[in-house]
Amino acid sequence: MPKKLLTLVLPIILISVAIVWGWQRFNSKSGETAYITSDYITLSTISDLAHQSDTVVLGTVTKVDDQHFNTARNTRDPSQPATGLFITGTIYEIQVERYLKGSGGSNLRIVQSEDITLPNTASEAPTVYLTEGFTPLEVGIRYIFFLKLAESYPDSPFSDLYRGTAEPYRFRLENGMAKAESPSRLARDLFPMEKENALIQEVITAIAK
Repeated sequence: MPKKLLTLVLPIILISVAIVWGWQRFNSKSGETAYITSDYITLSTISDLAHQSDTVVLGTVTKVDDQHFNTARNTRDPSQPATGLFITGTIYEIQVERYLKGSGGSNLRIVQSEDITLPNTASEAPTVYLTEGFTPLEVGIRYIFFLKLAESYPDSPFSDLYRGTAEPYRFRLENGMAKAESPSRLARDLFPMEKENALIQEVITAIAK
């Protein structure tokens, strides 16, 4: 199956229908999987991530929900999903170990925009676009998440979803170390791996200022 490399600006949740129709018209073939690189909103310090987030939590991914919805919105009426374009909103359930900023229950849900599907014609298979370097959240792994409350849409299966503030919005915690996980190479370069306790203290210090 052929690979393609495209460049686009991909916001955290919303994406321009017009741009994507441009991909379909000029770049896609029936039934193929294409790979895209994207430019993301990226913050350069823990302080910026902490201050621009509504909620910062340390928690473990416990479940990938079987309900999805289209995070691509109609440009004329954002309360409605886009037509002819589907960006899979995958919902992850998080068991909260500690709120570093904000407060809430012992569990929360995060929505993450993942693969992009474009139909061709009724007789052709759709084209699926995958973001180069994208990594889904992993069940059983602890993370620090920098979050904002996601927009509430009528077609969303839940009304209390969170989304990433900016890249990198999550740090994977394993073996006492914290690693920025992001499809953005810039984000990964800006935040080298460090000790978990050092990152937590850095977040607490930034929030206290």
